[in-house]
Amino acid sequence: MTITPKKPKAPRISGKLVVAVRLKMGLTIEDFADTLGVHPSTVYRWEAATRSTTKAAIVRLISALGQCSDDYLAALGGDIQAACHAGNKLKAARLLLDGASKGP
Repeated sequence: MTITPKKPKAPRISGKLVVAVRLKMGLTIEDFADTLGVHPSTVYRWEAATRSTTKAAIVRLISALGQCSDDYLAALGGDIQAACHAGNKLKAARLLLDGASKGP
């Protein structure tokens, strides 16, 4: 008998964290959706936790950080700005998510 390992579940972030990230970025739901390349109703569902936020959305967030202006990145925080300038968008996204999860 062959045992097939289960496929690991994609990482997910909570609806509260999605809200916190969006607010830290200073974006409306519509602007956040546009930044991530999704429909605003998707962001509404993520925030209401009626739809899971998957790795694909996190990848979009990372890509969006790479397209942010320098002034915008500075407003998010020096560490996030430095990570983006160093080409480390993954680190920048982690810093953004970590900062948002801690709240104001």
